[in-house]
Amino acid sequence: ASLSLAQITVLSPQSLVKHFAPDGKVLGSTATFGAPLYGEVVQGRLIYAPSASHHCKDDYTLWADEFYDESEVEEETLVASVVLVDRGSCTFVTKVKLAQDNGAHAVIVIDNDSTKATAEIQQLIMGDDGWGNEVTIPSILVSYEDGRQLREAAQEQRDNNRDAMIKLEWDVPQSHDAVVDFWTSSGSREAAAFLTAFRPFAESLGGIPLDQRGGTVFFSKGKQDKEKRRLDF
Repeated sequence: ASLSLAQITVLSPQSLVKHFAPDGKVLGSTATFGAPLYGEVVQGRLIYAPSASHHCKDDYTLWADEFYDESEVEEETLVASVVLVDRGSCTFVTKVKLAQDNGAHAVIVIDNDSTKATAEIQQLIMGDDGWGNEVTIPSILVSYEDGRQLREAAQEQRDNNRDAMIKLEWDVPQSHDAVVDFWTSSGSREAAAFLTAFRPFAESLGGIPLDQRGGTVFFSKGKQDKEKRRLDF
C-alpha cells in the first residue's frame, strides 16, 4: 500500500482517457503541505501556462475562459482550476504558493527527470521548506511522462476552445496492513513533541518506525514499505 495514495482520474478528452487505459488513472505523490483530507475530491479543468522561471516567479497568467461541458461535471460540484507547473529552480512550496495566488484550487507538479517511472515518483515526498503553512491547496507530484501527456492535452484542448477535465482523489489505502502517515514541518516544535510522545504508542501497536528525517515520521504495522525520500524542490 502507498503511504499517500494520490490519484488523478482523467475525464476528458477521450484520447487522454484512452492513453491512461484501462481506467484513465494517473498516480502521484501528495505534498506534505496544504495536504487534503483523505476522501477529499477536487474536480476541475487542467490549466498550463508556460513560465520562463519554471513557475518560480509571477511570470505567467492562468486563462480565465471556461470551455468545459457541464455534462462532464457532477451536480453541485465546484469546477476547480487545476494548474500544471514544472519542477525545478525553486522549492515545491514556492511553486504551489504562486499558483495559489494566481487562483489555482490545486496543483500538479510535473517531474523534470524523464527517467523516473510513476512507481518511483510515488516513493518521493514533496517536502515543506518551512513556509508551507501559507499554502491552503493540495498538490501532487507526477512523473515527467505522465505530466507531459497532461500538459499537452491541456494545451491542445485550449487551442480548440475546450477544457481537459480531471478529478483528483485522496483515498485511504485498502489492505490488511494499517499504514499511518504523519506529515509535519521540520520547523515545528509542537509536531516534534507530538511525534516523540506518540512513538511508544505506535510501537505498542506493532508499528515499526520507518523514517524520521526532515521532520517526517512514518509508522507501519506489518511489512515495511519501500523507503520514501523527502525532497524540498
